[in-house]
Amino acid sequence: MEERYVTVKEVAAYYGVKPQTVWKWIREGKIPAYRIGKGRNYRLKLSELPKQAS
Repeated sequence: MEERYVTVKEVAAYYGVKPQTVWKWIREGKIPAYRIGKGRNYRLKLSELPKQAS
């Protein structure tokens, strides 16, 4: 089974928060994110996201 990666925007929509909140969680180490290429291109593994927002 292939792992699914999602964007910060998709995670924000899933939890019903702003993308800035997701970036805060990433900075605080609450959820892992993986840099793709250069710049602010990050993806998050769907399987690694908590069931509920922090």
